[in-house]
Amino acid sequence: MSAKIVLIVLLTGVTQLVSSLLAFVVAKPIAEKYDLVLEFGGESFQSVLWYGTLAVIMAALIGLALGVLLRNSAGGITILAGVFFVLPIITAILGNLVDWSKNISAYLPDQLGLSLATPLSVATDLELWQQLAGVAGWIIIPLALGAVLLAKRDIK
Repeated sequence: MSAKIVLIVLLTGVTQLVSSLLAFVVAKPIAEKYDLVLEFGGESFQSVLWYGTLAVIMAALIGLALGVLLRNSAGGITILAGVFFVLPIITAILGNLVDWSKNISAYLPDQLGLSLATPLSVATDLELWQQLAGVAGWIIIPLALGAVLLAKRDIK
């Protein structure tokens, strides 16, 4: 499983970094045409570049962990889509009914990734270290559970 983790981190990380750099190259002339400032070394772009890459790696590793836990790739993808797309909608609806739901939504993986990568667009009350701890939890806990189950039921 560790080889899969390394491969996923490298492939998704490189793919996301290259994609972000290409997006910067394409967006820079467009931004200049409208007198918008877009700097490679700017804090905003660096945040999108590095924390966005971390968010994509997190999603990929959660998907790996779900696939290992369920022993089913399709089931893992389905639950991953539910966690990233359906669960935020449910917490948003609940947020209108109960206050505690708003606190939970800040710790969902999609919100953690978005608030890290685009802090000006996605407001959060969490500090940077809390967001990074949340991302680490979403990565480490499912992978650890998957590794334990893999060792107990699949490796003999």
